[in-house]
Amino acid sequence: MTQPAPSRHVAAGILPALAAAVLLAALLAFAAVGVAAAFAGAAPAAAPSPADTLSPSPTPSPPEPQTYALAKVDVVAGSEATLPYRIDDAAAPLATATAVITTRQGVTVAAFPILDPVATGTDLSYSFQCDLAPGTYRYHVEVVDSLGVPQVAWHEDRLRVLPVFPAAADIESATKWLQTRSGAVGFAVVDDGGLLRGYNLDLRFASASVVKAMMLVYYLRTHPSISTATRATLARMIIVSDNAAASAIFRVVGTQGCHACARLAGMTHFSVGSDWWLAQITAADQARLFASMDTLVPPQYRTWVRYLFSHITPAHCWGIPKVARPAGWTVFFKGGYMPYGSGIVVHEASRLERNGVAFSLVVLTSGRESLSYGTVTLRGATARVLGLMPAASTSAPVVAP
Repeated sequence: MTQPAPSRHVAAGILPALAAAVLLAALLAFAAVGVAAAFAGAAPAAAPSPADTLSPSPTPSPPEPQTYALAKVDVVAGSEATLPYRIDDAAAPLATATAVITTRQGVTVAAFPILDPVATGTDLSYSFQCDLAPGTYRYHVEVVDSLGVPQVAWHEDRLRVLPVFPAAADIESATKWLQTRSGAVGFAVVDDGGLLRGYNLDLRFASASVVKAMMLVYYLRTHPSISTATRATLARMIIVSDNAAASAIFRVVGTQGCHACARLAGMTHFSVGSDWWLAQITAADQARLFASMDTLVPPQYRTWVRYLFSHITPAHCWGIPKVARPAGWTVFFKGGYMPYGSGIVVHEASRLERNGVAFSLVVLTSGRESLSYGTVTLRGATARVLGLMPAASTSAPVVAP
């Protein structure tokens, strides 16, 4: 069966549709060319760098701590040493520390773990009993902070261990010589290691002006501030040994104040009645006082008190300072002289300091000999304690009670 021919109306409808499709295609092609042309003048996009293709940067590691020894330290063998130090640049607030002591060549001779965690970023100190042989060492601190980071560097300083002074042999030499002197002699040394030694340590003597040092200490301990007039009175009592000034201060301090000072200093044989110059003193008790003078005097007065005891009028510098000062020692002392019974007493109680060494030395004498004889006793004992030749001068000084 033959198919009928297409209708002319159908053919006529297809042709316009084809024409529209061709026109649309041309428009799209033209638009594509325009877009390409628009972007043709723009800079090409940069190629991605290798870094853009890597993973994010890791978190930076925490700072590494450094330790610093803060001062040169001098210590007497057998006594307590204190090492100041600081930990800086640590990310953590706490650290575990070890104090290390080395020779000057860097060989470790001692290491002391510090038991409790220590703070970073602040000044610290570590104390220990120093049993090292006398000599010069170095010290530093090694740490691991609480994040587990050890120090990246340490900064060390000097530790000097000094021999105990005075030497036991020199104290013994002074003792043997004093045993040959006429009259009664009391002799005491508290060495820079804190050991008390001497001869007739607890023999009592009338104090004369030596007790003025005790009155000064107790007055200052009970008066946080003092007037200009009182300061002048106290200065006269010590520097020129003014007895009227001493009596004025004794009226304030009294026997109770003197006994309180004695207890504070650890005295065991002190006594005083209504007359301060007849107070009973011993060499051992006065050595304890002068060994601990800096700690007994209130902080606001310490510099001034040291000035007073180191600026006694030259007329009263009879024995100990005459020998010790030319040898480089700073001498803080109080003397006493007066007729007593059928004889006289000649005393000096002192503290000597030089190059980090400090010790107390007391010589008390009583007898019928002259003032010159007592002065020679003071100087001879001092020279032997210091390891010097005995002093030759026997000239009598000008003195006041």
